[in-house]
Amino acid sequence: MLCGIAIKLGEMNVDPMGRFLFTLMAVLALVVCFLVGMLPASAVSGGATSVLVFGLLCAGGMAALCGWVASMMADMEGENPRLAAIICAAIAFVATMWLPADTFINGHSYAVYARQTAPMVRSYVLEHFDQIDTDHDGTITDSEMGAALSTQSLTGEQRQALQYMRNNQSEAGHVIGSYLTTTYVWISTGSDGSGYMSPIVTTNYIYGVNRGDLETYPARVIEKWKLW
Repeated sequence: MLCGIAIKLGEMNVDPMGRFLFTLMAVLALVVCFLVGMLPASAVSGGATSVLVFGLLCAGGMAALCGWVASMMADMEGENPRLAAIICAAIAFVATMWLPADTFINGHSYAVYARQTAPMVRSYVLEHFDQIDTDHDGTITDSEMGAALSTQSLTGEQRQALQYMRNNQSEAGHVIGSYLTTTYVWISTGSDGSGYMSPIVTTNYIYGVNRGDLETYPARVIEKWKLW
């Protein structure tokens, strides 16, 4: 994973394709670390201590995993496995802990803003529901929010409310569908460059907001951030 930067990129005898593949693996590993970090960063209902502890556990786990992979690959390449493991584990820990640390530090400000904005979302969107819900199916989708935001007649407060709802669709609304995406990652199996492409299947959820969601939204926000 991250050892693609720590080991391979510094070797002069690595062919361009190998350099590219190891760089890609390192970037993907960083992305995975950030995504894992989103889990504790969004688990705010338990309060600041919960976010911190959950974040440290996730960061420690990702650091151990990336350090182990780095050590194995470095040992296979005849490099210093201990140094590679330390470097990659440190990078993985920081990348995973970045978002939880931000929530831990700034969570109170986020809570205040959420509690102030949620009633604005309910008031404005309910009042203009039929205009925003252009297909009149009773559910406002992301594309309809985007179309409404492109309207020049919105006031600053209305735009703030609608943009906040769009940025927090999973919190404001409910799942209305899903789709799968497949990403192929190169898995190295030997120092001679051999390996194979392994598929990673991800489920992506689609959210929508109806009137019932909006009626309960401020109360749900208060409940979510009650310990902040």
